Amino acid sequence: MANVKTCPMCGQRIATYKHKLNKVLISALFKLRDHGGKGKIDNLGLTHSEFANMQKLRYFGLVDKEGCVYILNELGRKFLENKAKVPAEVYTKHGQLIGTSNMVYANQVDAYVQVKEEWKEQSAMA
Repeated sequence: MANVKTCPMCGQRIATYKHKLNKVLISALFKLRDHGGKGKIDNLGLTHSEFANMQKLRYFGLVDKEGCVYILNELGRKFLENKAKVPAEVYTKHGQLIGTSNMVYANQVDAYVQVKEEWKEQSAMA
């Protein structure tokens, strides 16, 4: 893998990950807002995908976390209202933010989400 390097001193693998802001993350953000802007992840009515990816919202600066409770912050609220931009992509290493891409409003995210047409059709049939 091109994004994985090995430390020459200790041999530990070091990977850089790219995370894209997508509909799943934005949907989870709306559910948090609709829950009063604060709540435990298992009480928000999230889908499996939203639940599994909720922590990524922190990389984009949209939520804060206190213990087990996620909190929609001011940037997150403004982003949902299309009054603030956040990166379309973020890059992390060891769970720490190390880089970002171009900035987008919430209503521009569709332009950055590639969904194959047959997947759309299959989901409509389900």
